[in-house]
Amino acid sequence: YGDHRDLHLSIRRQRQMCIRDRHGATLVWGADPEPWSWYFADDPGQRPTSFQVVRSEFDDILLKNASKHGVEVIEEAQVLDVIFENQRATGAVYLHEGSEKQVSARFVVDASGQAALLSRKLGLLEWDTHFNNLAVYGYFKNARHLDSPNDGNIFIEAFEHA
Repeated sequence: YGDHRDLHLSIRRQRQMCIRDRHGATLVWGADPEPWSWYFADDPGQRPTSFQVVRSEFDDILLKNASKHGVEVIEEAQVLDVIFENQRATGAVYLHEGSEKQVSARFVVDASGQAALLSRKLGLLEWDTHFNNLAVYGYFKNARHLDSPNDGNIFIEAFEHA
């Protein structure tokens, strides 16, 4: 919301937030134990890098930016339902400080993640049985990085469960 330039961060702030440029991904996938890599720059029309942020800190920056540009921010609230008029989302019913309240809005964004509030309400939720996965991630100290040019890549390893 607002001017995207407001979200550009200084190099110093990026380091404080642990933002890391990612040039691609390296995978160990399937029967072949040898890692293989792909790069964002190889996709025509795409940016040559992606980035990784500390999600809670980046979310806070986005929230403060929205507030700065006139969005009414209500924290510590639980959305209970989305209000529709003429097949268009026009607001929400939410629980805040023990009281059920209602708000109307020009735009409604479902940011409920896996709770999938809107797709459940509209009967659109579909599970992809092929990607019925569990992802576990972690950060390690003193671990060896991949060799250049893959040293900043996202590293993904997949295996079948027993």
